[in-house]
Amino acid sequence: MDPTAARLWWLAETSVSSPMLVLADFQATGESLVQVGTRFDVLKLPAALGTRALRRLREAGCHQGPVLQAADTGSLYVLLAPGAAAAWTGTGTAVGREDLVTLRVPIPGAVRGGRCWLTPPGPDTPLTDPA
Repeated sequence: MDPTAARLWWLAETSVSSPMLVLADFQATGESLVQVGTRFDVLKLPAALGTRALRRLREAGCHQGPVLQAADTGSLYVLLAPGAAAAWTGTGTAVGREDLVTLRVPIPGAVRGGRCWLTPPGPDTPLTDPA
């Protein structure tokens, strides 16, 4: 499977009931809503703060997982391990399964509605460690 297809399938599987609908959205519009809390939780940070935090992670030699930049909301969305949002006490807004939130994401490598992946998700991309 090519890397883009693997990334799309990884995102589609956030829909427990119908991954094929997520894939159909990607094909029709280049973006889809994915369910937070199945494959990942999300930490939403203001873009300026998120950029500084990601720079510090890199400088410290820490792993940075998938990150979605959303110019439409002025935010960065950092993908965390499922369950991490429940224990989050830091800056930003962490959401997980219990929050029943969806996130609008573009196809990795594309820009849709002011959103693009700074680091794309996928089966071989570990999530960011919230610690």
